[in-house]
Amino acid sequence: MKKSVSLLLILVFCLCFSACGKTELLSPETSETQKSEGVTENISQTGNGGGSEKSEPASREEVSSEPAIPDYIRRWYDRLEGNWFAVDKEGLVCSEYVINGDGKITINNETYTMKLTTQESWEWASIDVLKEDGTKAYDMRIDLRNGGLVEMSFIYQDKNGDYYREDQVEAVELTKDNWLNYFELGEFVGIGFNAFNEYERMFVQPQYRLKEAYLNKLVPEISSGAVECSVKYETRNIEMIPSEKKYIWGDFVKESTPYTYKVTERLAQITAEEKDGKYINGFGFVYASFGLYDLEEDYVGQDQCPTLEEVHRIAGTLYFYTGKE
Repeated sequence: MKKSVSLLLILVFCLCFSACGKTELLSPETSETQKSEGVTENISQTGNGGGSEKSEPASREEVSSEPAIPDYIRRWYDRLEGNWFAVDKEGLVCSEYVINGDGKITINNETYTMKLTTQESWEWASIDVLKEDGTKAYDMRIDLRNGGLVEMSFIYQDKNGDYYREDQVEAVELTKDNWLNYFELGEFVGIGFNAFNEYERMFVQPQYRLKEAYLNKLVPEISSGAVECSVKYETRNIEMIPSEKKYIWGDFVKESTPYTYKVTERLAQITAEEKDGKYINGFGFVYASFGLYDLEEDYVGQDQCPTLEEVHRIAGTLYFYTGKE
């Protein structure tokens, strides 16, 4: 009897222990906790290349870093960096702006982001000037001229103008006292032919044009000015030789009466002539013109000889390139 009771008690205890073990394995809290710990450990080990030490996951910035700026784009940023100014032209939006080397541009104290479109072989680039929200505020275009001058065309709605970097140009204000330091007397001789390639006319334009040493540095697109002068005309004997593009003044005709004109001219690009006969562009003003029409051959006769008597006033600004490439 005692043995039977003992066996029964042992059986009861075994059943109790078995029930407790099943409850622990099926506990939801215990199961979720174990799963969470296992996933965290796996992520840490994966991010660390499978090493034993745990590390933080890589940040989003490290994963999606911006690509490096191409060298040819960087060269444009280097060319553009600095303070820029505008000449006085109608319709310009701002008188000056600043471009930073980090691709930012400040216009009227507002900072924008520049987006360049160019190619490595191009000598120009277009710029979208963007607001913070990415919308376009301005259009710009940059051109690299011969000699390294960088000039900017600025467009806003229907207004536009030209801008230049301060360290690239020097402004010279013209006066009656200094203008002859920059200009010298010259002339342009032109020959006209008819449909049969026969001489038809020969004309001469006396002019004052910028000296060659300054002409190579001039920025003609923004240089301007005006001159008022007196020109005296007197009758003289003249020989004109169109085949040689040459004329020879003779004596003044004594019985003729001189007369004087007051002339106003703009400083602008004019046609000049090199010694080898090739035409080139100059800069200055033409104060007179003389010559003959219906010219069939060399001519010996008379014509009105113009002489610049006096410059009454001259004003304007010459811009010379002084910057670096």
